[in-house]
Amino acid sequence: MKAVKFSPMQGNNVGDVVISKCIEYLFFRNKVNLISYDLYFRDPDSFVHKSTVVNEARTVSVRNKISFFLQNRIPILFYFLKKIIYKVSGDSIKYKNVIDDSDVVVVGGGNIIMSKMGCDYGFRVSEILRAAKGKKRVVLSCGVGSFLYEEKEILNDVYSNCETISVRDENSKKYFSKYNLDVNVIPDPVFILSDLISEKINRTARNKVGLNLLPNFFTEDQLDSLVSEVSKLLESYDLELLIINTAYPQDEMLAQDFQSKLMEFNSNAKVSIVNLDSNVDKIAEVYSELDIFFGCRMHSLIFSLALGVPAYGFAWDGKVKGMFHEFYDGEGAEYIVDENNINIFDIYKSRDSEKVHQRLKKMKEKIYNSVSIELNKVL
Repeated sequence: MKAVKFSPMQGNNVGDVVISKCIEYLFFRNKVNLISYDLYFRDPDSFVHKSTVVNEARTVSVRNKISFFLQNRIPILFYFLKKIIYKVSGDSIKYKNVIDDSDVVVVGGGNIIMSKMGCDYGFRVSEILRAAKGKKRVVLSCGVGSFLYEEKEILNDVYSNCETISVRDENSKKYFSKYNLDVNVIPDPVFILSDLISEKINRTARNKVGLNLLPNFFTEDQLDSLVSEVSKLLESYDLELLIINTAYPQDEMLAQDFQSKLMEFNSNAKVSIVNLDSNVDKIAEVYSELDIFFGCRMHSLIFSLALGVPAYGFAWDGKVKGMFHEFYDGEGAEYIVDENNINIFDIYKSRDSEKVHQRLKKMKEKIYNSVSIELNKVL
């Protein structure tokens, strides 16, 4: 039996590629050969991020500048331009060619059922599932929302054009429930990350703190407060800060700025920047050095929890709260850092690695069991 999967895999967001690797592993465990394709037929993991040299990092292509402008200023135009490009690009024919040569068509995971900021992911998912009529169709552990356009149409299309569907958290499920559509919840596949590592890494505390920052979320005052708290934490416990980037190029720019701010505030601070790609062994190596992790990007947080490192997140999007809610079985509120009252110094003192390990074990069991049940419906 041949199965194919569609999801974003270019690699400008490392989480997308790692999701794909984890799903491939889940299928492998269920004795199914899964071949993955990028949603836009870009080469998987082909994005090469800018150098961390500041001037180069700020050099963004004209195409990216135009896209950024349209997404933020005229998202409705951006959305319908994307749909027109889809119609004339020949991607529908490419989808059909791949689908015709398969028995099972999978969409997932990641946040791909949505139309936020004019993104056409949800539209493309609907098109793929329609094109796969007559095949076994699986929507697996997807993030849902938010929507600016065609919410009801996309959700109904996705729901009615697959044999089995699951979303990654309760927040995603609520979108379907709004229209009386019942779906299963399977936590994000990246929680099984540790099982993909080629060599077991012994996690020993090395007096490092991890931090991931998201552009356009913090105000200048909030960043100044974060700088002060980080400096206090590093100095009090003789710690080193690792700023960990997992999405490019924007995260690199803010990382450079934050490093400069911190060094201006405290010239003795030990701080370095790490640019991760989808190499799971490297991800494990970097996170294994941490005592604790504070982050914005959801998968930067999941990497931490999946490797047994306590993580606390800034809730720039509802999916961050949803992830902690799922991981801590409905009790994730205490793991959200209030950007208006940043208290990472106090959080560090109360970190609990053992609780992370206990919850991770249950989370992985749930993922493995749930995926096996879902696949048995179509295999």
